[in-house]
Amino acid sequence: MHDNNYIAELDSIFKNDYNGLITLEATVDTGFEGVALDECKEMFGAETPSFKTRGRIFFVIPQHEYYKVHCLRAVDNLFLIGAVISNLLSSTSNEKEADLEEIKTLPDKLEWKDSLKIWKDCVGFNGVLYPSKEEQEEGNRTKIAQLEILKSLGVTDRIAITESLNSFSPFLRYRVTCNRVGTHSFGSMDAAKDFGGRLHDLFNWVIDLTTYNIDVVLNICNNKAYVGLGLTRLSKHRRNITHFGPTTLRATVCYGLLRLASPQPGDIVIDPLCGGGSIPIESALAYPLTYNICGDAHEKAVVRSLNNIDSLGPKKTVPVDVLHWNATKLPLRSSSVDVFVTDLPFGKRSGHKTDNRLLYKNVLLELGRVVRPNTGRAVLLTHDRRTFVRVLPQTQGLWKQTKVLGVNLGGLQAGVFQLLRTSKLL
Repeated sequence: MHDNNYIAELDSIFKNDYNGLITLEATVDTGFEGVALDECKEMFGAETPSFKTRGRIFFVIPQHEYYKVHCLRAVDNLFLIGAVISNLLSSTSNEKEADLEEIKTLPDKLEWKDSLKIWKDCVGFNGVLYPSKEEQEEGNRTKIAQLEILKSLGVTDRIAITESLNSFSPFLRYRVTCNRVGTHSFGSMDAAKDFGGRLHDLFNWVIDLTTYNIDVVLNICNNKAYVGLGLTRLSKHRRNITHFGPTTLRATVCYGLLRLASPQPGDIVIDPLCGGGSIPIESALAYPLTYNICGDAHEKAVVRSLNNIDSLGPKKTVPVDVLHWNATKLPLRSSSVDVFVTDLPFGKRSGHKTDNRLLYKNVLLELGRVVRPNTGRAVLLTHDRRTFVRVLPQTQGLWKQTKVLGVNLGGLQAGVFQLLRTSKLL
């Protein structure tokens, strides 16, 4: 759906404590919106009211099923939709002062009670939601004093600081963020400042831009807007990996690639260019009935993968074997593997583009030898899409391309190629 229309679509499905229904927003790696929406419908039912737009999905679920959203593996951050504003700026003068005054008074026009109660229940906030002015001042003093103590102790982890502040001060701390699409007379920081300032006046919350309890997000698209209340402290892609390499993939991207490959119980899933082991670790956790093997030509990558597996701890053992090998000469029998999923070197952060033409061809031929004819699949990610498209027809008819996705990873445009092994024998 085009960005100019998505808030109107959100307005049509928006529910908030209506017969126990809540509307959620989830941010998604750009290009994997369809994958995330499929996962959502698989978890909550095919009839779940939902839609996707660039970099996010929206869906409506019963509040009592909220706990399930934390099992979604394709999404990054989650927000409770608190309000949808179908006509934000009534002024036609497009004057900054008048527009910001309207944004400043917007909190007074919205119904917060139900949204904040739902947010509190969802995140398990046990503090004071509506402090008095005196309690707000006490909260500010406590925060400043405790931050000084933590600083003297050398504590720098944001989550640890947040938990420490929560234990000493029960009063809600907040920040406001504004995202805009379209042309406006004001900037995002101006809108966040005025909107957040009015929330401060209304609820006596303690302003805290780093160790906040609640992130209130004002999303503006042209003349429409909606308010989201943050439900996640850390992005859900921050899982599995503790030892990072130059091209370590986010766990959410790994899951998106794996879901496109559709591993089945009993399948042998291989990442022949594993780097730090992000893909096989996610595969073993998301598809525990598969058997996973990975390898790399670089010894440091093999060690990094083993360290990441060990870092999961004894309570989270994963069935992954890590080998030191050459991806163009795999020590595997022909027609013995069900699925290949990998992130190909692309010559910007790793390797050289001049090498890719030969490397891609040799890897595709070797994967074609090892994978099972007719049923074998491969899902390959690369930023060097031009080379991949040029090389694929040179693989002796072993592969049939079934889908291509354009994705954006860290500002770099990449392609995801879904391939099916043909019946041709070598």
